[in-house]
Amino acid sequence: MEPLIVFDGVSYWYPNAGQPALRNVSLKVPQGEFLLVVGSSGSGKSTLLRSINGLVPHFTGGRFRGDVTVCGHSTRRTPLRVLARCVGSVFQDPENQFIMSEVTSELVFGLENLGLGRDEIERRMREVAEYFELAGLYGRRVHERSSGEKQRVVLASVLAMKPAVLVLDEPTSQLDPAAAEDFLYFLRRLHEEFSMTVVLAEHRIDRVLPFIDRVFDLDSGRLGSPEDILPNSVNAPPIIQLSQRLHKKNIDIGNPRSLQDARGRIENSGISFTPKSWLVRPLTAEKIASIKDLTAAFNGRRVLDSVSIDLYRGQFTALMGKNGAGKTTLVKHLNGLLKAAEGTVMVLSLDVSTTSVEQMAHLVGFVSQNPNDYLFQETVLKELDFTAENLGIPCDADRILTPLGLAGLRNAYPRDLSGGERQRVALASVLVGDPELIILDEPTRGMDASSKQRLTGLLMNLCVRGKTILLVTHDVEFAASSAERVIVLDGGKVVADGAAHAVLNECELFMPQVSQIFPGKNYLTVEDAMEGLK
Repeated sequence: MEPLIVFDGVSYWYPNAGQPALRNVSLKVPQGEFLLVVGSSGSGKSTLLRSINGLVPHFTGGRFRGDVTVCGHSTRRTPLRVLARCVGSVFQDPENQFIMSEVTSELVFGLENLGLGRDEIERRMREVAEYFELAGLYGRRVHERSSGEKQRVVLASVLAMKPAVLVLDEPTSQLDPAAAEDFLYFLRRLHEEFSMTVVLAEHRIDRVLPFIDRVFDLDSGRLGSPEDILPNSVNAPPIIQLSQRLHKKNIDIGNPRSLQDARGRIENSGISFTPKSWLVRPLTAEKIASIKDLTAAFNGRRVLDSVSIDLYRGQFTALMGKNGAGKTTLVKHLNGLLKAAEGTVMVLSLDVSTTSVEQMAHLVGFVSQNPNDYLFQETVLKELDFTAENLGIPCDADRILTPLGLAGLRNAYPRDLSGGERQRVALASVLVGDPELIILDEPTRGMDASSKQRLTGLLMNLCVRGKTILLVTHDVEFAASSAERVIVLDGGKVVADGAAHAVLNECELFMPQVSQIFPGKNYLTVEDAMEGLK
């Protein structure tokens, strides 16, 4: 059987780029395979996916060498409208894929552009709506739906056109663990029930490990089974890291793909682990921020309900919760982007509701979910200079860029960078101001494990210097390895607040993999488990 997707010696340079985004890639994907694409930030994962659907080079321009064939079509010589019939695409941010403002119109938009008859459009729409449990959203505005619902609407609208290949670029990066699990449940069904060919780029490999067939690592150029490739990947999930660490201790638990499998193998191995006792660092006496009885509502819906939180100097706090829990609304009250209608928000001695956003920028640094909100200069260095000039302070760029792994990109055009690199540039532009309180809203989107480790080190060093970190995240493993305190919001209320090990080991929705493998041991990371190995 001929492979469905073929990369034949593909190299690609974006316009004005000195280095190729893809270098001599050769790859064959057969019908019905679930292929995971891994690699470090900037390795070319998104570029490879966009080479399958033809956006590279039709939309991006640049120089393209070699050939990509999909369903018998050379993507270089085939118009995008033709490729769209055989390749469906789902990207990180569903907002960027919506064409229409209402769910039903979005579901039928692609079908209408295929020129199908009204009866066929109606039949396909109802099929995908039922399959993805969207019938209850008919007539609703897409931008008012939850992130999980938006991503399902995108997936349904793509699959209504019956593509042979589905490519997905970090599709769960904006979803909470429950919404991500729901999305991947549908993806797994598509693959197993309809033999859909799936090519997926995903940093959080633990979510898809149980059902992928093969892995292509862009860093090494190797293609093989998860057991062959992932142990050497920069993004190896905790379950694989644990297996590798135990193997070095001459303890063989094989290659578990699920948490249940890992628990069973460890129990059958006869090895035992000692529970961990945690030392909690005492708080400093100085409050950096104080939120009292904060209530906020939008369009008649209460988003925050009498929330009270204090943040202390030098503390690293993770703010977690489902999509729509009120996390972003809460943190925007700390820098003045939103003003308190009920309750009070104080940062140091300033009442945020009566202080300008410009004044707050000297005290509070805020990095939003979308790094493109910050990037409009010609180079990375000019992004930092712009912030410094507006705040009237000098700019020591190397001090900020080097720890973030960006020193070599100081002259790069920011919007040509990968998602993880753009996220780090946005953070760098905020750190120029040396704020007392640093708020990061989903900063690890698109970041590989080594980038996360650098970010953790940088943020912890900032805490040592007396800065206060508030991290909004769905990335459970990142929170487990970095935060000392975790606050959980649900329905606009604080439902948990305490030491990270206490909250994450009790909160089922946000429990790290190692905590699930070792219930009752009080572990958060692989390192904790190895320390507890008797």
